[in-house]
Amino acid sequence: MSQQIASQAKELKAKLRGVLPPITMPFNAEGELVRGGLKEQIDFIINSGASAIVVGGSTGEGHTLSDEEFRQAMHEAYEANNGRVPFVAGLIVNSTRQAIARVKMLEGMKLDALQVTPVHYLFKPDDDATVRFMALISAGMYGLALAPHLPV
Repeated sequence: MSQQIASQAKELKAKLRGVLPPITMPFNAEGELVRGGLKEQIDFIINSGASAIVVGGSTGEGHTLSDEEFRQAMHEAYEANNGRVPFVAGLIVNSTRQAIARVKMLEGMKLDALQVTPVHYLFKPDDDATVRFMALISAGMYGLALAPHLPV
């Protein structure tokens, strides 16, 4: 591990402490993302003592969002957080290309980390493929990518 990566990992470990609750997506009865629906939830979670938030992972229905819904939800959540606690963006898609496209949707946001679900844990790619995937996502974008623990 390079010295720079080790330093980033140490900083991230210090920053991401305690409970990192996943933010669930507010959908209406028709299954559409409710505009403005994230702010109240984020305010409640932060005011309840969360030390960070995770938006767009599997618990947050990140895998069900269209690209436009993902963009909308991430920007809305980022604005609602307003830098109060560390912000972790979840990526759960089926290809490296999709993951990189979604990372590009986050440009301009100061993220603390990405939580990247390896492609695709159901198909169990080998370790080398998973490492390459994580490296491509991390390279020159936001530093370290976190991999969620997904027992299968």
